[in-house]
Amino acid sequence: MPRNVLITFLALTLLAVVASGATFVVPTDRELIHRTDAIVIGNALVSYSQLNDRGGIDTVTSISVEEVIKGSGISGTINVVEPGGVVGNHASILSGVPKFTEGQRMLLFLKQTGKERWAATELVLGKFTFTNEGEDTLLLRDEGEISGWDPDLKQHREPRRSAAPFLQFVRDEAGGRMPRANYTVDAAPSISTSSSSPFVAAPNFVATALAFSANSYTMIMSGTAGGRWSVFPTPSHGSWARRRSPARRAAAPPRFRRRSRPGTTMPARM
Repeated sequence: MPRNVLITFLALTLLAVVASGATFVVPTDRELIHRTDAIVIGNALVSYSQLNDRGGIDTVTSISVEEVIKGSGISGTINVVEPGGVVGNHASILSGVPKFTEGQRMLLFLKQTGKERWAATELVLGKFTFTNEGEDTLLLRDEGEISGWDPDLKQHREPRRSAAPFLQFVRDEAGGRMPRANYTVDAAPSISTSSSSPFVAAPNFVATALAFSANSYTMIMSGTAGGRWSVFPTPSHGSWARRRSPARRAAAPPRFRRRSRPGTTMPARM
């Protein structure tokens, strides 16, 4: 196989694997709290990639710690190190690895992987981002990176967590209490109120009384009920009805009268 064809095939295979995302058996939030070494609220600072001792690539992100919910000896700034990144002409891309954006405020579940070195617990499952939606603040995972099953082997559907009650749940559970998991919310319907919306409000129609009544163009049959045309429109040029000329009637084939009951006469068809 030519070298350029092989490189193209491997690149397409890599893109297909990355696009499919990572597959997990997603633990419950309660289980995740007990699996982790530290839980913090923090803001992402600068990120950079570097070669590791095994010849691979790691990405280091500095996190400014705002609150420590679980763990000890954590203060100021910590380094979260995840596999993958770009160094020069070399790149390493792995599915399910969390990505950090400078200034992003997050709730992080962390595992200690070395001296002053941390990583997200269960990869992208350990990262929740504070997200404002209208008047609500939510803590959301990178849902597009997650697929798999719940511990009961049902297909996982990522819930949306309201920030304040979820944080209280995490604090209580990490503190040894047994709180109720009552913090998920439904997805809000997307309703556009901008002037560029393709939907146009229906006009307000007002019923107006007509200047004539039904009896003005019908014959009175019984009481005040109109029954048929009182005056049939006079045919004219362009009218919907017109008579055949005498010449055309003479040239037309003869028409036969239908038989009728005795004592009655059936008119011929025109």
